[in-house]
Amino acid sequence: ALFFLQTSDPRSEAVKLIMASAKVNHNARMERLAQQIKMQKGPFTQIKNQIQKMVFHLNKEQTDEDEHKMWCDTEIETTEQSLEDKKQKIEALNAKIAKLEATIEELKQKIHEDEKEVADTNEYMKDETELRTANHKQNEITIEDSKKAQKAVTGAIAVLTQFYKSSGGVAKEEWEFLQTSNPGYNEGGASFQKTDGAQAVLNLLEECLQKFSAMEAEATAANESDQQAYDEDMSAKKILLAELRNNIKMKTSRKTTAEQNLASTQATQKKTTNQKEALDIYMKDLDQPCIAGDSSYDDRKAARDKEIDALRSAESILAKAFDEPASFAAVKKHA
Repeated sequence: ALFFLQTSDPRSEAVKLIMASAKVNHNARMERLAQQIKMQKGPFTQIKNQIQKMVFHLNKEQTDEDEHKMWCDTEIETTEQSLEDKKQKIEALNAKIAKLEATIEELKQKIHEDEKEVADTNEYMKDETELRTANHKQNEITIEDSKKAQKAVTGAIAVLTQFYKSSGGVAKEEWEFLQTSNPGYNEGGASFQKTDGAQAVLNLLEECLQKFSAMEAEATAANESDQQAYDEDMSAKKILLAELRNNIKMKTSRKTTAEQNLASTQATQKKTTNQKEALDIYMKDLDQPCIAGDSSYDDRKAARDKEIDALRSAESILAKAFDEPASFAAVKKHA
């Protein structure tokens, strides 16, 4: 009579336990297992095997998900680190590119300034050479004119001196009296008295001669001084041109090297940028298998653990029931 009063059926309890867990976690396989246990007519061993297979299946799912999560965590961490490395490298490359571009522009400007100074110096030397040539020519003309004037004045002085001496306009030297017996008459027979005008004329001619001589000396000295200053100036300008051309050569070489470095750095920057873009795409691709979903890894693991606990509890309930054959037989008879 006691057995017929029993209202709790171990199989029903186990099925209910499994079914409740299946509905909470929306596990169709668990629902099918609950239905199979409910309809199972065989011995407990078959039911036990079915429960254990489900436990094995859930453990296998968890192991697979653990491995997948480990792979995801590794891929995400590695990708994030690679992205950070690429980002830092790109920033460094961008800074290097900016510095190289600034260096190249600065060198271009300095080369342009040096080239302009070379052109200006060449123009200056050309103008100075033309001016020196013109001045030298003018000095030579002045010197030549001075020499001609001196020759002419010297000749005039000699002629007039002879004339004045022969005419008595200018006193003769003592030695000159020995050469003539008639000092009061000139060669043409005219007689003149000594006058101050003759000496004044000769003095004027002497002054002219001295001026022309001084003009020659000044022109010669100026020509030599101008030539020396010109030679020194041209020598300094040639040294300056050599320095400027050497500077241009060195700066051009530095600019060429900087341009080569810039091209290489830009190529590296482009390659690194492409790699970063590929990593960005890969990171997005990892979202679907590793991040996106209705539940988290921890939630799925907790749900799976509850399912396994429910299965083990159901197995324990059924094991206890099948371990009491009399009670189980009475229940079956009553049923």
